[in-house]
Amino acid sequence: MFKLIATVLAIQAGLIMASAPVDPALKTKFATNSEIDIIIELKESTSTLLDKANVMKFESMNAKRTYVYQTMKAFTEAQQADILAFLGSRTTSNQVKGFWIVNSISVRGADLKLAEEVAARFADKIQVVRAGHVASVETPVQEYFHRPSARSWGIETVEAEAAWAAGYDGRGVRVSNTDTGVRPTHEALRDNYVGDNDYGWFDPYNGSPSPRDNNGHGTHTMGTIAGSQGIGVAPGAQWMACLGCSTSSCAEFALLGCGEWTACPTLADGSNANCDKAPVASGNSWGGGQGNSWYNNIINTWRSVGIAPVFSAGNSGSSCGTANSPADQPGAISVGSTTSTNALSSFSSRGPGRTVPQKPEISAPGSSIISASHNSDIGYATLSGTSMASPHVTGAFAVLKQKNPSLTIDQGANAMYSTAMQPPLSSPPCGGSTLWPNYHYGYGILNVFQAVNAV
Repeated sequence: MFKLIATVLAIQAGLIMASAPVDPALKTKFATNSEIDIIIELKESTSTLLDKANVMKFESMNAKRTYVYQTMKAFTEAQQADILAFLGSRTTSNQVKGFWIVNSISVRGADLKLAEEVAARFADKIQVVRAGHVASVETPVQEYFHRPSARSWGIETVEAEAAWAAGYDGRGVRVSNTDTGVRPTHEALRDNYVGDNDYGWFDPYNGSPSPRDNNGHGTHTMGTIAGSQGIGVAPGAQWMACLGCSTSSCAEFALLGCGEWTACPTLADGSNANCDKAPVASGNSWGGGQGNSWYNNIINTWRSVGIAPVFSAGNSGSSCGTANSPADQPGAISVGSTTSTNALSSFSSRGPGRTVPQKPEISAPGSSIISASHNSDIGYATLSGTSMASPHVTGAFAVLKQKNPSLTIDQGANAMYSTAMQPPLSSPPCGGSTLWPNYHYGYGILNVFQAVNAV
């Protein structure tokens, strides 16, 4: 009798454990929502494969990118196969996406029954079933102009023109952003878009074949990265873009999709992956919350395959300890915002970071920055935010890589840090230290020309 009771209790305990991977917060969300985008995280991580690749020797960075892509893809496909088959019998094909850059599966518009069923059925493989994160881009009030009559003050401050005069404008280098999209026909951007057929665009939401931007944020940031007409740091660079944010909100499944597309781009329909087409830097003017590590595997993979992960620090200032994620995470190059008088913008998020203290790493012009508008092919807009600051750094990586194609991420970053302008501090920054780097400016304000000279 006691043996029978023990057996029943063991079975019941097993059922309880089988339900454990469902995040309790997910059930709370389902109390007010019938359908939610969920993320299924598997227990086995891709980080071990990345660690192995990092100690191997390759003939070129492109060879390493291809190896990382093929190895991680084979691993995650094997891990996810039975779960994907099960989900395929319960959902439509466009709802489910298995990722290779992280060992996770997204289901768009799932209900609670499906979340609990997959968690119970595959409890031995699944770490957790949770709601997808939602990040955001800041969209301040916009002032519209026609073609600017002079260089953007930000371009002048970082001395990009001097770098161009020396022959370095990012020519021949591919650079990318994950944002709200880009207006590809804009006069400042149309001549250096790599093209739909050359791995220039990816839309994880709806699979649109060509770049689009219904918000304006992404067109503005790309203009600062690679626009002509005096608005971009690297007007000679070739740009590509991923739609991580369909509006001002950015769904996790899309940001994960953009993360792996950046590491090894595909055509717009998701076919014919070609890791040789990866950019040298990825601009990310989005984020939210603090101390969140969910994007770290993407950041680590980008670094492993030679893609600089540039993130805006956030617009949560002026209090201390306000750096947002993923910018506050290890490996992310976090950028604060400055004004035309080289003061720190009031909104710019300050350090220390919750995970690593030194945030931001560097600052750049971000208050009242003029760049391309999505409203017309000759329209321009003035926006403010760390979203406007970080594209200066993304563009700077393209300029530095033109001068030295074998430059590593750390070498490029250190060239920027060691030559950054250090304005007088009007008051002790967060943490009280007046030394450099500090928790306001990082190492200082970007100077592209001096960084080029340091390479």
